[in-house]
Amino acid sequence: MKQSFVLVFVFLTCGFLSAQTADCAALTHQALERSGFNQSLDHIGDVISSDQFMQQMRGRESSDEFIGIFRPIFEKEFSPELLRKAMQDRVAAHCDPEQMKQVLERMQTPFVARMLELESAMNSPEGQKKLKRYINIAMTVPPTDDRMDALDALDASSGTTDFATDSMMAVMRGMMTGAGAPAEVITQIQEHRKEIKAQMQNNIELSMSVTYHGVTRPELEQYARELAAQPMKGFYEQVKKAFLGVVEEQSRATGQELKKAMVARKD
Repeated sequence: MKQSFVLVFVFLTCGFLSAQTADCAALTHQALERSGFNQSLDHIGDVISSDQFMQQMRGRESSDEFIGIFRPIFEKEFSPELLRKAMQDRVAAHCDPEQMKQVLERMQTPFVARMLELESAMNSPEGQKKLKRYINIAMTVPPTDDRMDALDALDASSGTTDFATDSMMAVMRGMMTGAGAPAEVITQIQEHRKEIKAQMQNNIELSMSVTYHGVTRPELEQYARELAAQPMKGFYEQVKKAFLGVVEEQSRATGQELKKAMVARKD
């Protein structure tokens, strides 16, 4: 009787876990879509495929040789499809269905939905063109101190600059590890974090100024509170952690492939 009970319990548990996993996969997909994160991964793919990105990465290599070797590797390791799947798998693996439902409910409230729509608009190709154009204007005529204070608070609450900085460092660390750089060189990357963050923060806050154009200071402060409170805070922390892991892993694979390609070219 006891063994029969255990078997029944095991099968019931397996059924529950399967249903929970299925729920988490669907809920995670919805949350990543509604948050605009999946759309931003498409933008990453567009950036990596661009000639401008390749020219920036080219260094002293001849343009034709570099693009021919590097572009296929970057496009494979950072394809939007691969990143989306890796992200969904990682976030869903630590998902609590009830908490994820709460996240989706918050995202569908009128205020948060409006802010997400503004962010989504900037992730589109047209939005990126507009963003670049208005950032150039904002550099000449920067936002008022009062406006910058509100953007500073939103940046601190959302952790946007910290996230961008950590993402940049994860890419560099992963690439250098994959390419076989000495351990001391990789360790030195952390020493440049403050410098990298300072370089990125101004542009990020100018981007925010364009993205939330027309949003009042009280609304920016309200959005900062939304992002700093549960369940939104927990969701975004989970997404950031997953993304950093994915980016470093893909960068490491990229570094390994680049090293092989460069060795093969010399031979």
